[in-house]
Amino acid sequence: LFFMITLVLPTKNRWKSLNRALCYYRDVYFEGTICIGDSSNGQDLVQNRKTVKRLKGKLNIIYREYSDAINEPQCTQQLTKQVNTPYAVFVADDDFLVPSSLDKCILFLEKNPEYSSAHGLGVKIQTKDDKLHGKIISCKKRPQEIKEEETASQRFLKFMEHADDVQYSVHRAQTLSLMYKNAHIYQNDKVFSCDLQPYGISVISGKIKELDCLSLVRQKRWFENRV
Repeated sequence: LFFMITLVLPTKNRWKSLNRALCYYRDVYFEGTICIGDSSNGQDLVQNRKTVKRLKGKLNIIYREYSDAINEPQCTQQLTKQVNTPYAVFVADDDFLVPSSLDKCILFLEKNPEYSSAHGLGVKIQTKDDKLHGKIISCKKRPQEIKEEETASQRFLKFMEHADDVQYSVHRAQTLSLMYKNAHIYQNDKVFSCDLQPYGISVISGKIKELDCLSLVRQKRWFENRV
């Protein structure tokens, strides 16, 4: 079922992270589409071009370059226009999605049209000195949104009580596009454009299921500790 899904991957000035991510998907034989939006400049842009050229024969890559002035939600918005598969999922350049679990999510959504998205379990890891490669010193469960109330208003009210990640869930492609449709309007409000707006649209669009499998590995990085 990999031909049915696209990974939407925005990146900016982190060529080592992108290289690691693409090498991972090559090594696990991911056969879906990887749609990369690159807002990098300078040597990061040069290195990203080299990485994509080297791996394009081993992965199904759509690569687009954008202005370094656009933010992550705006880049994601542009990438959703490139998706031509029934399902899509956002992924950051320093995180990992498990292909076999994405397959299970697609199968679930195919059989359950009342659900807008599905995901497996998520974990957050930390390496020694926060390096891209190295010994893992911490591994904790990363909560993701689960919403199975019957009405959109019930799901939204529960979501506003405590909002967890939903962007790493497998969505129907049209839902992911709707989530980021107005990203350009709210570009100065990072919390709203990155989290509240897209997550809220997701929970309104349908139920969200968590399956009993590992689908997401996120890496805790040094910048997450900044005030």
